[in-house]
Amino acid sequence: MAFGFWSVVPPLLTIVLALVTKNVFVSLMLGIFCGSMVMCGGDIFNGVNEAFYSFIHTFESNGNTIIIMSFLLIGALIHLIEVSGGIDGFTEVMLKKQALIKSERGACFFTWLLGIVIFTSGSLSCMVTGSVARPVNDALKVPHEKAAFLIHSTSTPWCVLLPLSGWLAAMTGYFTSGGVPEEESIMMLIKSIPLNFYCVIAVFGALAVALFNINIGPMKKAEQRVRETGALDAPGHGTQLATSKDRVANVKPRAKNMLIPMAVLILGILAVLMILGSISIAAADTNLSFFTGKVETI
Repeated sequence: MAFGFWSVVPPLLTIVLALVTKNVFVSLMLGIFCGSMVMCGGDIFNGVNEAFYSFIHTFESNGNTIIIMSFLLIGALIHLIEVSGGIDGFTEVMLKKQALIKSERGACFFTWLLGIVIFTSGSLSCMVTGSVARPVNDALKVPHEKAAFLIHSTSTPWCVLLPLSGWLAAMTGYFTSGGVPEEESIMMLIKSIPLNFYCVIAVFGALAVALFNINIGPMKKAEQRVRETGALDAPGHGTQLATSKDRVANVKPRAKNMLIPMAVLILGILAVLMILGSISIAAADTNLSFFTGKVETI
């Protein structure tokens, strides 16, 4: 069935609501309800019913369920690290005890480097890098807009340039579906990496921003706001991290409470990728390896 112009209304509504409300979840929900009503010919009650059941049907897919559970687990892990004093301990080591990071430039470079180290998944990189680097960036007055740019520029783009994860299987699959022989797909992928100009510019452009303090447009305005008011977020935006009051009673901040779980997480994911792929990452079940690695870590 063709819906014509109405087929573009739900995505447009979602995008506009996200920009206006700054709330992605509410915007997506309303977009789904709108799409369901379009498919039901404008019937509001049947549209709501279809939208509700579409959420339930999502869990019929093993892959979807594993991905959702993986994100819930990584969120739980990050919360445990926060309340156990792991992030506070790590921040003390980096800023006070060892004083390894002393300036905004150093904080930006640390954020970039952390994104490079976590290359197993773009989503995982955003969540972990953001949680670990944020207290360091906050202490050295790095605007959240700039930190977000560095984090996102080193997430998926770097995973594409260094596909030692499920990205290898995904991208070689694109080549084989396009007619490239399977035995030649990995070599073709390797040869194509330097030609992925967006990812190259994103990763190394972010490095230039970190090292040379390049600020353009909204990022320049954010830097001016921090210098003038000290506000790391634009007015009306931003959330607070767990503080010392949120930690478990009598738990001393220790950097190892963060470093050990993060190391187990990354090594666990890579190990499971290798095992499930019979020592071939390209053949591994990526979603299951991420899920298993996070369960092991927690």
